[in-house]
Amino acid sequence: MKPKQYENNTTEYKSLKKVDGKSADLKDLAKTCVCMANAQGGYLIIGIEDKTKVPPCEQTIDSSS
Repeated sequence: MKPKQYENNTTEYKSLKKVDGKSADLKDLAKTCVCMANAQGGYLIIGIEDKTKVPPCEQTIDSSS
C-alpha cells in the first residue's frame, strides 16, 4: 500500500523503530491499535516515519530476526 496522505483519524504511521530493535515500544503500538479499534478502525502503517509519506531510503529489515 502506497501512502497518499498524512496521518488522520483513520490512518496512523509508525516508525519501524517502534516495533523492531532496542528502541521498540510495543506498549505504545498496542495502545494505538486499541484506540483505533475502539474508534472507527483504520489503517496502521508500519515503516513510515512521522510527517513523511514514504519509508526512509536507508531503512532495511533484518531477515534473520
